[in-house]
Amino acid sequence: MWIYSIEDKKATVFAEKAGAFIGRSTFSPDGEWLAYQSTETGTGQVFVQPFPATGARYPVVAGGQPFWSRDGRQLFYNPAAGQIAVVGITTRPFALGEPTRLPGGTSGLLSRNPASDPRVWDITGNGKLIGATDADDTASSGTPAAPQIRVVLNWFEELKRRVPVR
Repeated sequence: MWIYSIEDKKATVFAEKAGAFIGRSTFSPDGEWLAYQSTETGTGQVFVQPFPATGARYPVVAGGQPFWSRDGRQLFYNPAAGQIAVVGITTRPFALGEPTRLPGGTSGLLSRNPASDPRVWDITGNGKLIGATDADDTASSGTPAAPQIRVVLNWFEELKRRVPVR
C-alpha cells in the first residue's frame, strides 16, 4: 500500500509484505489512523496504523473490508461472507473492545467474500447500514432481469427543493 504526496509529487510505501495482499484501506474520520486488510498472516486480517506511519501497527480482527463509524469509536468489518461485525476502538491509548457480529449480517445486502470481493456497504451519519442489495428482480417471464445501474442527475437541486436551507 502506497501513500502519494501531492505536494512533493512522491509515492512512499505505507505497508507491504512480500506475497501478501494489502489493501481495502480506510482513513479514520480524524485522518490520523488507517485501517486496512492484509493476508500477511496467511488469512485475511484487519490492521490499524497511525498516519503518517510511526512503525506502530495493530492487528485488530480476522476478516477484511474495514470501515470506520462516523465518530471513529467503532471499526466495522466483514469477518466472512454474509457477515458484518463491529469492534470498539480507542486510539489514545490504542485499545480494542470485544468484536460483535451484527444480527442478520448482510441480510438483504449483496453477500460479499472479504477475501476476494470489494465492499459494497457503508455506515451512514446516523449509524444505519447502507449498501447494494440482492433484490430479486425477476421479470414476469420468470427469468431474472438484467442488472441495472441508476444514475441520478441534478440530485443536489432536488435535495435543495425538498429540504429548504434557512
